[in-house]
Amino acid sequence: MIKKTAAINDLSGMGRCSLVADISVLSAMGISVNPVPTAVLTAQTEYTGYYSRDCTADLPHYLSHWSSLHARFDGILTGYLADSSQTSFVRDFLKHFKSGETTLLVDPVMGDDGFTYANFSPDLLRDMKVLAKQADILTPNITELCLLTGAEPAELLSSPAASLLEQIRDRARSLLNKPGKTILVTGLSGELCSHSADGTQPKIGNLLVNSEGEALYLFPHEKGHFSGTGDLFAAIVLGGRLNGWSWDRTVRTAGDFLSAGVHDSIAAGTSFLDGINYEKYLPMLMPDIRSDIR
Repeated sequence: MIKKTAAINDLSGMGRCSLVADISVLSAMGISVNPVPTAVLTAQTEYTGYYSRDCTADLPHYLSHWSSLHARFDGILTGYLADSSQTSFVRDFLKHFKSGETTLLVDPVMGDDGFTYANFSPDLLRDMKVLAKQADILTPNITELCLLTGAEPAELLSSPAASLLEQIRDRARSLLNKPGKTILVTGLSGELCSHSADGTQPKIGNLLVNSEGEALYLFPHEKGHFSGTGDLFAAIVLGGRLNGWSWDRTVRTAGDFLSAGVHDSIAAGTSFLDGINYEKYLPMLMPDIRSDIR
């Protein structure tokens, strides 16, 4: 039986991010996607002059209608939430649709590079901490990890590389509040990864921490901060786990996929605002083809 997910995220007309990334990736991985748009934008928020429509008033209709349809989901993914009122909706959504068999991935979209996004507020942080506790998989970047664990991002990021990785590990471990939970800290770069690299090319890393241990996965790092890479990563992680992939296969596949898309985009001169050229690499994500499929 095909696996089903609910993806709670914004829908941006340009930028190849959020629900566009969720739907294309999870569909390629053989998983049915049921989108819940938290906002509809003409383009992602780094574009100048974008228009955004908040969908908070629409969200209860998804809950009531899908409840009447007795919907069930193998996975639930949450991404961009405009404000704390939307986290309240997500909590209600989880009460109705998250069973013991449902995998919840929370991407706590609040900031990056030491700065918070426009949606950030103390109320959103408070509610995001509650949501993060419910997650089976949590995918913060370093800034979001700091926010969730009470650290000052600028202070942590200014720490010496030799101690920074251990501090990140400790903070990730502090979020392991229930059995089976996994934290994936994304976007570790620069000197933080240099001691683990072979010295021939800059690296970017993703740190996995769970009750079974930890692992730092390194991939080639090319200059540029493209829209949507975090959304693509989160969707691949959820899809891989729903398809029964090991953590090693899941994280390596996500990293290889993003590396290929970033390299292609830089070679093509694609704008960072427009996201990466990932479409041609979607076959990398497809599940093994059975010989009896007609």
